[in-house]
Amino acid sequence: MMSLGGDMGLNMGTTINKIACATNGWKLNSASHTLFKSAYRRYKPYPANCPRNFFESGGLCFNVIDRPGEDMTWEECRGLCKKESEGTWWADLAVFDNAEELEELSITWLEIFEYDKCFSDARRKCTTTNEYSDHPYMWIGVHKMDGHWVTLDGTHIIEQNLMWHVGYPHESGAHAFLEDVTETTGINSYGPAQCPSNFFESGGHCFSVIDKPGVNMTWEECRGLCELEGEGEWKADLAVFDNAEQLEAFSITWLEISNTLPDHPYMWIGVHKMDGQWVTLDGTHITLQNLMWHVGHPHDMGVNAYLEDITRTTGENSYGRLYMSCSMGVYEHHSRCLCEAN
Repeated sequence: MMSLGGDMGLNMGTTINKIACATNGWKLNSASHTLFKSAYRRYKPYPANCPRNFFESGGLCFNVIDRPGEDMTWEECRGLCKKESEGTWWADLAVFDNAEELEELSITWLEIFEYDKCFSDARRKCTTTNEYSDHPYMWIGVHKMDGHWVTLDGTHIIEQNLMWHVGYPHESGAHAFLEDVTETTGINSYGPAQCPSNFFESGGHCFSVIDKPGVNMTWEECRGLCELEGEGEWKADLAVFDNAEQLEAFSITWLEISNTLPDHPYMWIGVHKMDGQWVTLDGTHITLQNLMWHVGHPHDMGVNAYLEDITRTTGENSYGRLYMSCSMGVYEHHSRCLCEAN
């Protein structure tokens, strides 16, 4: 796993010998590339639609400037990245818009370094067989400006962002780098998030399931139980998915988690109808055309939403996909709640 770290400030003269560069190369018309992204990463680590010397990850193009034994400041590295521009491609220090993009790069980086060969034996030191040196840090395009952490285009990165490593950012930091915490801590960290006890991780979010077979619970009762799951600084509530990609990631995780629980196809989540519109707990509007809805949902009688495992409810193999469905009124009951901690 890679996490964001921060240096100790401009006056400390922090230096690193590795850089992550990125280009502006994601084309909107590259539908086939997006569709076959996994195949490209596996069989063509350097696909044709990235400039030479760049590799693809999550639809973006990256390059690593690696100079073992040569210490470089953040500013020096940025200058080197800009020189990697080619034709209509411009390059700069790499930036990640969200935890999902960093997770994609972490997976790609594992393949580049072939860490899977040594993860199976905890006593064996991880070694690499590629062109890059064994170095756990690389500068990226995040820095502090006017007291705020921002990307190169000025986008604010909050201190609570899951991309930050534990203990970062600190007050004396000035620039950010990626840190391979497996290398720096000696702990296998291929899980992308730290969650409170009794919660599991999926797609960079923390979830917990309250399961009470034979006990009928309303949406409001489940929400109250989820709120009691909060721990320390973690606040818990019914789970919310911002988009279909997050629900897809959870569906994949649920394929394994659900095997440890009784067979039940429904669980309440944090979506309900308010003033005639479907919204999440924070009031975000969910359109009727949202791809997370099950066919035939939402309907006019609906009040609260739950996840439905349609493979179990319809008898047709849908590969464990979960969809949002809505209740037949305010008094519908289910025996399972899906909670999320933030």
